[in-house]
Amino acid sequence: MAPRRKALVWLLRGFGGVTVLALPTLLLPTRWMAGIHEWLGMGEFPASSLVDYLARSLSLLYGLIGLLLLLLASDVERYLPLIRFAGWGSVAAGVCLFVIGVHAGVPAWWWYHEGPSAVAFGCLILGFARDTPGAEPRPPGSARG
Repeated sequence: MAPRRKALVWLLRGFGGVTVLALPTLLLPTRWMAGIHEWLGMGEFPASSLVDYLARSLSLLYGLIGLLLLLLASDVERYLPLIRFAGWGSVAAGVCLFVIGVHAGVPAWWWYHEGPSAVAFGCLILGFARDTPGAEPRPPGSARG
């Protein structure tokens, strides 16, 4: 496997492994979420069923994205079109997260970190997923090597 593809595998595994850690937060007691919210300097946690639902569903979504990235890392050649889509999606999501964070009024460290890091992650994916000169793409359905 080419060095760029190995780096892609490790990038997907690393980010996927960290992101999948969002799954256990589905089970956090609401008072713990409120404590974390206040500890982060975001004021009093809004006591609302909608806020509770959104926090838990976002944890589920992040966790599922982590599982998907781990799956994509299992065979980067086979899943290369999806990996490239994930790269472009991460770039677009990063721009949106930056704008949303600024608009929502979350602390600057939050939107300054989340949006640009998602863009950087997407750019890394796209860079590592580039075709190597002279490399022939594997035909669909061919056995892994």
